[in-house]
Amino acid sequence: MTSSDAFDGFDHVVDVLIVGSGGGGMTAALTANASGLDALVVEKSSHFGGSTALSGGGIWVPGAPAQRRAGYAPDPDGVVEYLRLITDGLVSEARLRQYVESSPHMLEFLERLSPWLEFVWKPGYADYYPELPGGSELGSTINVPPIDLRKLGDDEEKLLKPLALAPKGIWLGPKELRSFYRIRQSWAGKGVLLKLISRMVRARLFGERIAAIGQSLAARLRLAMRERGIPLWLDSPMAELLTDADGSVTGALVERDGSKQRIGARRGVIVASGGFDHDLAWRTEHQPVVDQEWSFGNPASMGDGIRAGERVGAATGLLDEAWWFPAIQWPDGRMQFMLNERMMPAQFIVNGEGKRFINEAAPYMDFVTP
Repeated sequence: MTSSDAFDGFDHVVDVLIVGSGGGGMTAALTANASGLDALVVEKSSHFGGSTALSGGGIWVPGAPAQRRAGYAPDPDGVVEYLRLITDGLVSEARLRQYVESSPHMLEFLERLSPWLEFVWKPGYADYYPELPGGSELGSTINVPPIDLRKLGDDEEKLLKPLALAPKGIWLGPKELRSFYRIRQSWAGKGVLLKLISRMVRARLFGERIAAIGQSLAARLRLAMRERGIPLWLDSPMAELLTDADGSVTGALVERDGSKQRIGARRGVIVASGGFDHDLAWRTEHQPVVDQEWSFGNPASMGDGIRAGERVGAATGLLDEAWWFPAIQWPDGRMQFMLNERMMPAQFIVNGEGKRFINEAAPYMDFVTP
């Protein structure tokens, strides 16, 4: 049987099919395309960007090109030791070392690929545990600069919007956040306030729609995809992974325009569709401490990709974990990030009994699961 015969009966055939349009999915599509492969991204919802678009947009990459340009490069062996300590045996050393070695090459590849993909380093955003061997007070968080969303054209309305929209013109660049939260203690913070006022004026006078952090990262990845002609199908959920007689994945069944299409993938399917943030039944099973639908993640994240993988024999792990973040629930049920409360100096947090119970500067993972 020829390779073309193997894909008879499919409605559409590509080299690589990517499920999910977050940062991971779009990066995978760009990588496949740069390797000369025909890539297609399918997205369940009407908006692209996934949880990446809702996030702070930071990428932890020790030894990133942006760091090296600033004359700083953490020792790779030290970083591996740091990761080994904080993961406490949950991740193999081989995988940790692969991450440390490969992640800088990933950012270097993206920077070479497109002028839209520009990365900056903000020294001073420390690693979560800078006191541990291999930890860094300067940190290795890499961000992208802000961008005017008007550059997206028609795609601007298709970018997943943040859960809480700031007033027009209010945005903070990756190097400004720390200064802003010291507004009462430093002139640098007061300078950021003046910048915010100026940005509000410019937004009203010139119609600027500047976005930063995760919004900028998702927008830039989409612009790079468009530049390279990589198609993105919105409103196209994957129903199941398709396999051949040997059990190898050959494509996926995708719902689009009211019908189901069999999409063949000559070189493979990449499932980058996120977690099961908003499937309360499944979260209750794996995370019984959670008894309400508390999640700031992508509303479309229901675990579809994980279930599809399990049905064809894929292994799973750490389903009892999450990216935990402290939040406040107001009496009317609204949820709010505890960000200002933890970052501004001279703040302290108490429990329902009025007792301080944690170091407010602790990593947010530890804040929720001390």
